[in-house]
Amino acid sequence: MSKLKAFWKLIRAYEWWNYKIPLALGAAFAVAWAGKISFSEVILPTLVIALAGFSAGIYASVFNDFMDMEQDRGADKITPMINLPQWQRVSVILLSLSLMFIVSCLLYHLPRALTCFLLIWVGYTAYSLPPIRLKERGVLGILCIAIGEHVLAALLAVFVVVEMTGCAVSLPWLCALGVWSTGFGCRGILWHQLNDIENDRMVGCTTMGAVLGPVALRRFGDYFIFPMEILAFGTVMVLSGNMLAWIFLAVYCVLEWLRYKYMSANIIIVAPKPHARFIFFEYYQIFYPMAFLLSAVTTDKSAVFLIALFCLFFAAPIALSVNHVAHLWHWRVVQPMQNKLKNLKIGAGT
Repeated sequence: MSKLKAFWKLIRAYEWWNYKIPLALGAAFAVAWAGKISFSEVILPTLVIALAGFSAGIYASVFNDFMDMEQDRGADKITPMINLPQWQRVSVILLSLSLMFIVSCLLYHLPRALTCFLLIWVGYTAYSLPPIRLKERGVLGILCIAIGEHVLAALLAVFVVVEMTGCAVSLPWLCALGVWSTGFGCRGILWHQLNDIENDRMVGCTTMGAVLGPVALRRFGDYFIFPMEILAFGTVMVLSGNMLAWIFLAVYCVLEWLRYKYMSANIIIVAPKPHARFIFFEYYQIFYPMAFLLSAVTTDKSAVFLIALFCLFFAAPIALSVNHVAHLWHWRVVQPMQNKLKNLKIGAGT
């Protein structure tokens, strides 16, 4: 178990498995639902998407950490990659490359999905590899990660479903999906750079955050990126035509407000704060994918299997959300009612 945890930390899966893969699957489920195909046909594509995301996540993490070792040492930042002997570092890189090659072979007969996957591979390489090293080229670094982690990942998921099942996809919906993914991806990397500004400046790493500073970066996220993201996602929602997705959006907004009011949560757009809640992320991560699966259950019982699979894959964030709901229910509904009943009994006794 300790070796598994060490490997999980080495590939930094805690940073991307629960945060990137569910969003891509949400796009896949949405196109399957809109295409009115049986969700039994989506089971194999779901596994392929998860495998592709897992492989790309490993490659992006270990390759970036490998290329960043000198800068990390200069900033006194100790990563699992630094702690490995050289032969193990090389072995990890070769393993990640092998996984990427295997997935490419699996996608060989899905040309659009394969193209997306290869572009993700090229993008992650260009982000970290000198002399290109897009992470040190301002806005290009932000766009590279946003496109690789979100836009191409979402398109990959959609094309896997489309090419494996033969269902159709609307071009306006696809364009809106691309803009939304770009906006959310940019917002995520802006948050990351705001967290790392001091370290980046210490080692002379010219990220956009290090060059512009926290105030300008926050304004860029708040007043340009976020409105673009919301407008595009609104278009995705309208074109998807799923009523449960809108109901879940209202539920999510109420739940987030209750966390803010009663659990000291800070709702943020890009600027890091203590007890931060990255606005709309939980909806994209859990509520949006589940809306399509639950909508399909009434007419397609095979969706139950995908619901179980999704809950198994992403048990941690789902459990956290359930825990928050249970906490709010106990302390804001059950406990006050018990206190009132207790006071009534005391009053009746006197």
